[in-house]
Amino acid sequence: MKKTFLFIIVTALLIPLSAQVAKYGETTQKGFYDSYIAKDGTHYKAGDVLKFGNPKGGNTTFTYIQYGNDLGGYTPANADKSGIEVYIDKFYVNGKMFGFKMSFWMRVEGVNVVKYLVLVEDALESGELIGFGMTSDQALQELKKWKDKFDLELITKEEYETKKQELSKYIK
Repeated sequence: MKKTFLFIIVTALLIPLSAQVAKYGETTQKGFYDSYIAKDGTHYKAGDVLKFGNPKGGNTTFTYIQYGNDLGGYTPANADKSGIEVYIDKFYVNGKMFGFKMSFWMRVEGVNVVKYLVLVEDALESGELIGFGMTSDQALQELKKWKDKFDLELITKEEYETKKQELSKYIK
């Protein structure tokens, strides 16, 4: 009896220590996770603040960002949501049928109800969601600035190479 009780206590204490982290391209289990490591290596956690960019292709609604309606369903978010800050509330990986893609359940500050469902990698790639990483175009533009600094001898070759290596992971 004492051993069983001790086992239950120890197990209960260890469960919170084994947080489930979903990783891009490696996660093959549908369900909720505690955090997410994106394709570009950025580690997202609950409570992180991100910003909505603009709808893909200049559309009037977002392609990868859905807005929760009062009936419990989701519809594409309107372009007027561009620029708002949103908090990551939950992480959910869709099943095999959907390719085990990560979705963020997000909300705005002061609202306790999740209002947005975001298909993460597609939204980041298209610029609909502005994450901590960079798009390929942003990284390339930044690298060109560093190259100009190097060519003008404002920075050392080592500084340029370090920045080049850092930015290369974003450039396709």
